[in-house]
Amino acid sequence: MHYDDPASRKLDAKIEAMMEQYRSMPPGLLDDTIRGITESMPVIEALASKPERTEEENELMRNFLSIVQKLKDLQLVLDYSIGQRSLAIFEHVRKKAADGDPAAVKAYEDLLPSYRRMLQDDLDGSVQ
Repeated sequence: MHYDDPASRKLDAKIEAMMEQYRSMPPGLLDDTIRGITESMPVIEALASKPERTEEENELMRNFLSIVQKLKDLQLVLDYSIGQRSLAIFEHVRKKAADGDPAAVKAYEDLLPSYRRMLQDDLDGSVQ
């Protein structure tokens, strides 16, 4: 549910700023970054387990952790945005179906199982 209060407006502004940043990325940059991190993980894990590191290695670790945090933030923003838009579309279709629009009734019936699964997944995830 979307609330119109200062905290929600601040979050919406942050999300919009991050979405603008994401939209301005060249195509494939995010995929390339994720692929590079995945390929670097064995090296990073070995580096993280070293008892003593050089300043250069420490800088590499700081940069890596910064990139990982930015990707996590981006994932949260995208998940939130997709979830909000999906719910808005579902609600719009539900209302049109309630008004008797035959195409909306069909779409609502098609979407309902996925919507219920999403709600159940959210409940299951919050319990763990």
